[in-house]
Amino acid sequence: MGRQGSGLLCIAAAVIALAAMAPTVKPAHAADVPSDATVILGGFSAAGGLSAAGPYAAMLVYDLPDAPPPSDPRESLQVAAALGAPRRLVLATREGGQWQHVEIARADRIDGPVCPKETVPGPILAWTQRQGTQWEFCVYRDGKMKTVASAGQILRHPLIAFSARSGLIAGCETDDDKGESVITLYDESGARMLSIPGRHGRLAAAPAGLLLLAERATADAIWLEATAIKDGKSQPPVAIRGPRDYTFNADLAVDPAGGAAFIVAECAVAFGAHCQLGLDRELRAWRLAPDAPEASPYPDAARALLPIERRAFRTGIGASMENTPPIRPIILSVGGRPLVAFREFRCRTTKDFGWDVYLTRCTDQGWSAPARLTEQLGSADTGYALLPDGAGFLGVFPELDNPGRSSRSYAHRVALVTVPTDRALPVPPIPEAQQNAAWRTPERFLDIAPAPPALSSAPDGLTLLWGDVHAHSLYSKCVPSANGTPDEMIRYERDVLKLDVISLLEHTQFMSLAEVIWDFDRLEAEAGGRILLYGTEPGIRPGRDTNIYATSRGVFDRICSLFWVKGGGNRAASYRALLEAFPAGQTVALRHFHGDPGIDNAESATSFEPRLEVAMEAMQGRTNNLLGNNGKAGFPAIYLNHGFKIGLVGGSDHFRETEAVNRYCLTGFWVRERSEAGIWEALRNRRTLAVSNAKVAIWATLEGKGIGEEVAAAGPLRFQVALAAARPIRRVTLIRDGEVLPWTAVGAKKASLTLEDKTSAPGRHWYVVTAEADSAYPQPAIAHASPIFVRVKQ
Repeated sequence: MGRQGSGLLCIAAAVIALAAMAPTVKPAHAADVPSDATVILGGFSAAGGLSAAGPYAAMLVYDLPDAPPPSDPRESLQVAAALGAPRRLVLATREGGQWQHVEIARADRIDGPVCPKETVPGPILAWTQRQGTQWEFCVYRDGKMKTVASAGQILRHPLIAFSARSGLIAGCETDDDKGESVITLYDESGARMLSIPGRHGRLAAAPAGLLLLAERATADAIWLEATAIKDGKSQPPVAIRGPRDYTFNADLAVDPAGGAAFIVAECAVAFGAHCQLGLDRELRAWRLAPDAPEASPYPDAARALLPIERRAFRTGIGASMENTPPIRPIILSVGGRPLVAFREFRCRTTKDFGWDVYLTRCTDQGWSAPARLTEQLGSADTGYALLPDGAGFLGVFPELDNPGRSSRSYAHRVALVTVPTDRALPVPPIPEAQQNAAWRTPERFLDIAPAPPALSSAPDGLTLLWGDVHAHSLYSKCVPSANGTPDEMIRYERDVLKLDVISLLEHTQFMSLAEVIWDFDRLEAEAGGRILLYGTEPGIRPGRDTNIYATSRGVFDRICSLFWVKGGGNRAASYRALLEAFPAGQTVALRHFHGDPGIDNAESATSFEPRLEVAMEAMQGRTNNLLGNNGKAGFPAIYLNHGFKIGLVGGSDHFRETEAVNRYCLTGFWVRERSEAGIWEALRNRRTLAVSNAKVAIWATLEGKGIGEEVAAAGPLRFQVALAAARPIRRVTLIRDGEVLPWTAVGAKKASLTLEDKTSAPGRHWYVVTAEADSAYPQPAIAHASPIFVRVKQ
């Protein structure tokens, strides 16, 4: 294990070798993709545009192995550590009927590319990239790359348009001093034109200038704003809202002849019912005429909802059912008529991973029944394109192979596919064993996580920050059809839960290296300057599932490399590998409850490793495990009863609606500074809270010592407790050594009180202050403070 741990540090040669690999462009084999396709191996996300010479494509390429080399474990670790290798941007153009490619950028991070919707003289694209600590917004035109803007903060979501009137206009998104998203546009010279609040912008040339489509968001709503830009000045925006809480993930196309804009967007109930953010979507279309005061449902109010069959399937796990909703639409205008492509999940077996692309067209009769375009699977959230090409279309489709059942994807590639206009592949049937499922629409809950008022007696020098340390995206491949994409998970954490610490925790052992890069690059880009926490749940056994965390991306990449090669496996060996590979304090391991209470026994407690295990989950979506049943606490009480000094955290995990006890779970960090180092110090020193269904602030002391600390005291013990929540706190109690003591009624949003234990015997004990409060849900909120460890004197 020592040699393997040190091998993680010897990666330079492997990284350089992999980074030097050029993407391979080759005709596809019939067994892989349709025979009328060309593939770019390693391509992960893509965009496409039209030039005077025909269509072109641009793609984000990761040069990574699909599996560890089996021969030498040391070499395997080196190759897996290529997670830190540069991301590459490749342009593909067609010459004499053959596709050619050229690398145009290489950087530590790349967001994009995007291409103009308009026909341009030659290939044009835009992207953002990070070199070292500096972010750059870049444009490629006339065979040259130009840096338009640079900043020390994240630049993301590039957008670009071109017209004879306006020339080349490009922009990107960043965050202002208040953490709000702003889209800034630049002209062809690189001069700043204007900035407009919003996210996920789309830009198109319009007859009188430009049209910018952007999302605006609150905790409970997302809507679109279309802003006309004339002579470099923005006009009053036109708000576009669907009939549901969210109108988002939109696209825009302008009819070059008539000047009207066509818009398509996903509509959904507000996030908040549970962790299945991607469960339910519908697609709607609008038309915005030049200078019109509002957008009109298209083609009319009765037919603006795209006619996509609502299909659902049984997961094979209990009685749970999931949907196959339409997502990530793109729109184009051909002959004055809009066409919409979108993705839909393909159900093949249990815990599948893969989406198809469909196309619907608007005719005089309304929107057509969707036609399936792709034979091969693709990811849910990567960029793709459909471009007019002769008598048909060119599809620019990222593809992958995945056998299902929570497995790694492999053979990532971008396929350039000729798509006949009448293409309509058979719709894959739901397997017989998974049929007879009903479409599920989430319940609607609003204002689910308001901030608590300030405590009446707050600890000096400490600030309470909130995060969810157990948030999976669909890339974890446990509930891929219903879990959110990485950007949606972060949207939920950032906008709805209003968290200070933004985190993703994934089953990286079920992910390709390319998926790991994409997933955690999205975390960094979308978090908006908030504190980041990286996590993996690699399947360590025996005992409880265990999550491994780091606040450094470099450290986290090495953790993923270790478990990607070796798997989770034996707990003792895994812990030994972590301790040998990383200096003390760079990573932590937190166990969480996952079902069978019989796992927690004296034997499992012997595997505890104090150098890594600084906290454990007191609750998750499936259960309030610490509160237990019949007055007896559950996991992780056995570890506390063995004398181990651990803090408590809360994390939602992913769960099916049939399993839900809690809707979400959070960790409160009492920090000395608002930073990654601050939350790490709070976690390691047990100054944490575990809460479900609401933000409930708790601070408790005994003899002047706070949560997570050790104290010697003579009985009776009197704990000074301060509580606060946005909704009334019902009651509060102490858990002593796993026994839930009698509750004390509160009945207020704030309280300062004394909890007394007159019956504690001399010796060592642990005490957890636990509160119950109202929430936005039928279920109450539960909150635990990390233990105070008490030696009761004789």
